[in-house]
Amino acid sequence: MPGKNLPPPIKLYSDIEGGLGWWRDTEYATETPKFIMGGVAPNFSEWANGPGAGKGRDWAQSKGKYGVAQLSPWLLWPPDGLNLKQGTCGRTVRLRLPAASAHAVQDTTAGKDIPTGDQSWTLFLNTGNFKGPVAFFTPYFWSAGAVAEPRFSGRLLDSRPSDPTGPCRWRPSMSPAFRRGCQG
Repeated sequence: MPGKNLPPPIKLYSDIEGGLGWWRDTEYATETPKFIMGGVAPNFSEWANGPGAGKGRDWAQSKGKYGVAQLSPWLLWPPDGLNLKQGTCGRTVRLRLPAASAHAVQDTTAGKDIPTGDQSWTLFLNTGNFKGPVAFFTPYFWSAGAVAEPRFSGRLLDSRPSDPTGPCRWRPSMSPAFRRGCQG
């Protein structure tokens, strides 16, 4: 029978999903959506939403809280998202997260024979009061998923390209809301 001895397909989801929105764990709600970087480790095992922001608020469990390193000392990144000017409406926000070789490829990850690639996805902002690199996803954030599942090695964003150059998207799906009727 063809394919009888093939290994099962790999179920793998890992992505850069940053954008505008409100989330269940938004501690300081604002009228205007906030921005997060939004990196997803394999199959949502953890996520990193900016410096010090990850899956859950329990600091005893990393869950992505250390997945983003801040570069700029001139910008304060709150754990529940980067604030935009309140009232910002109807404008498209575009960001680019280019890959840059920040370090050499490492042969091991967390003491295991799993390489860590050299891709450091970096967030640059160009705003009215700040322009430049803000923070980056550490290559370890991505490769650490391959320690638990070695078949992921070389398939994550520490060593693979992505195309996170599209417009940021508003993500209201976790927001309490109400519907207003239209008159007319």
